[in-house]
Amino acid sequence: MQVKYMLFVEFLNLIPYENLDITNIPSDKIEKLAVIYKTTPSYLMGWEDEIRLRIKNLIKKYNTSDPAILYIYDDLGDLKGYYKHPQGRKVIVVNSLLSKFAQIIVLARELGHAIL
Repeated sequence: MQVKYMLFVEFLNLIPYENLDITNIPSDKIEKLAVIYKTTPSYLMGWEDEIRLRIKNLIKKYNTSDPAILYIYDDLGDLKGYYKHPQGRKVIVVNSLLSKFAQIIVLARELGHAIL
């Protein structure tokens, strides 16, 4: 199921979110996104850095540090990010010039492409 349906956002209302034109996302939408992506609203907003803890827990849970999906941050100019799968390996590239919050939104969108 697409995130826009999970958030109950109509298509025309979703475009400003994808273009990162909305900077004051309603708290109820942030809370729903946190549930969808199994994280916290604080993490989505960049208020806490739980990446190291999540990595440690994933390595412990799956008994490996070999990622199923590779995330790359690079200068992409005007492009926000993209997903590709060369030789069966899932790769997400996110523009390193975006704000941390924008990077999280783009990564979440590309994760949707990779997983769904």
